[in-house]
Amino acid sequence: MAVFYKFNQLFRNYLSYIVVAAAVLALTLPSLFTWVTGYLTPLLQFIMFTMGLTLTVDDFSEVFRRPARVILVEILQFLFMPFSGFVLAKLFNLPADIALGLILLGSVPGGTSSNIMAYLANGDVPLSISATSVSTLVAPLMTPLMLTLYGGSYFEMS
Repeated sequence: MAVFYKFNQLFRNYLSYIVVAAAVLALTLPSLFTWVTGYLTPLLQFIMFTMGLTLTVDDFSEVFRRPARVILVEILQFLFMPFSGFVLAKLFNLPADIALGLILLGSVPGGTSSNIMAYLANGDVPLSISATSVSTLVAPLMTPLMLTLYGGSYFEMS
């Protein structure tokens, strides 16, 4: 068990470097990583499960004591992010299909990667996971609304 603990500590201490090294490898030698595509869903599930193991009930009790933080994240997610996509599309005079894609990207909820980034940055992982869960639940209403609001100049909604 001591070996496992030592490996875990080493892995956690150098996780940021491992992620950067893997990203550089993936960009320079993408063929090394193509086998992963068939296992993407189980890998994402494993990542979320193991991140969940790092949390306790007390971590989430703080989130429930101060729900305004989750609400603030939701407001920023569904107002600022699609607006940023819209502004960038206008600023760079992007074609309609690219502009819509950028606005759509800003209108969808965060996912596993945002929680991983919060974890790697020693951020508030319980808040990140809670906000991701809430944004996933409200996304069926907010995503079309934001896409219509900001993307309406690029297409007709009927």
